[in-house]
Amino acid sequence: MTNVLKCSLVVALAMAMLSGCGKTEEKKPADGGAGGGGGAPVPDNTVEVKPDAATVGKITVTVKLKGAAPARAPIDMSDAECAAAHASEPALDETVVPGSGGTLQNAMVWIEKGLDAKYVFKAPAAAVLVDQSGCIYKPHVLTMMTKQSIEVKNSDGVQHNIHATSKANPEFNFSQAPKTSLTLTTGSKDRTFTQPEVPLKMKCEIHGWMGAWVGVFKHPYHGVSGADGTVTLKDVPPGTYTITVWHEKFGKKEAQVTLKDKGAEAASVEFGE
Repeated sequence: MTNVLKCSLVVALAMAMLSGCGKTEEKKPADGGAGGGGGAPVPDNTVEVKPDAATVGKITVTVKLKGAAPARAPIDMSDAECAAAHASEPALDETVVPGSGGTLQNAMVWIEKGLDAKYVFKAPAAAVLVDQSGCIYKPHVLTMMTKQSIEVKNSDGVQHNIHATSKANPEFNFSQAPKTSLTLTTGSKDRTFTQPEVPLKMKCEIHGWMGAWVGVFKHPYHGVSGADGTVTLKDVPPGTYTITVWHEKFGKKEAQVTLKDKGAEAASVEFGE
């Protein structure tokens, strides 16, 4: 073998070794779960991976209130114009609002565990609404998906402020002129929520009694108990799930549900002192 050929082989071998040493294995982020808290970054949900429509069912959750419902005190509104909006009927505290038949309103309900991580859900096109009306946030409790738009409306004749005291998401805090509306998106100056978070508080820095609670999820299996104290989670794939229920006064409780193909299951939790 000639010296030239030997040198060529040595150089080629060295280059191959250097090339192999420069390669690193790409690491995939761990899944953060299907519930409301933390974990891996929310996937770019432009392409959905949804459950098989032929197998999905529903879970109905009833939130009960133990014992007699406490009396709801009138809200002390120090602003004369705000108080005037409730001259005929005082606005009542929204911390504990009873529902029909011994149930409880304004409780968040969602699937916390058990949902297959392969599913990816696109945020609804419709925005969730937060209305400042009668110097009260309406609704008092709401749920939404990550990256879903938020319409913030001031229906009153006074200036308001909306401050999201978020931890997993960037805070926003801005004043809003009377009779105006704006929509928060992923691209707006004050942005909508892009990470799961349960719960986060919205409040008004001008009117201290104004407050609302928001739950942000990366799946559509969530809701807030209404006048009948129930939430129905629809189009849920078969599986065994941990359902979490949260209330601003009473905290969290869980229920376990196993759903079969095309099944319809029920669960309940009870809060009270």
